[in-house]
Amino acid sequence: MAITKSAMNQLRAYINFTQIRFHCSKRKGTTFHVRTTLNNKGAEVVRYFSGERDEMPDSCDSFVRMDGDNSRLAQNCAAWAYHGKWGHVSHSVGENRLYSYAAFVTYSYHWIIGGDWKCDDDTNNNLSTGDSWKIYVR
Repeated sequence: MAITKSAMNQLRAYINFTQIRFHCSKRKGTTFHVRTTLNNKGAEVVRYFSGERDEMPDSCDSFVRMDGDNSRLAQNCAAWAYHGKWGHVSHSVGENRLYSYAAFVTYSYHWIIGGDWKCDDDTNNNLSTGDSWKIYVR
């Protein structure tokens, strides 16, 4: 189950969170574990995924790597699609922006929940028991 843009907006109205943490891990892969910063760039990411804005925010300097992150995504924010931006052009105004191509490098590394379960990779063929995708807010 994934949370929609509208649901994130409603949740933000209730608890006024200021950060989002992304965590995914595949036993046969790497771990993507980042949280948005408490600066303007991090705030833009929160507003984007909460549906308060549709312009895709910059990725670099909008997050910090958390313990256990060994992802290529976090190491290569400038290479994220659309000139180092969070999101995907065709998904930026849709309800599924948080879990469909929220972060990715074209044809290389992806964050996708559901259907194509991708975590810092470009394949869903290496799924194992214990693989996980989590989103936290605070």
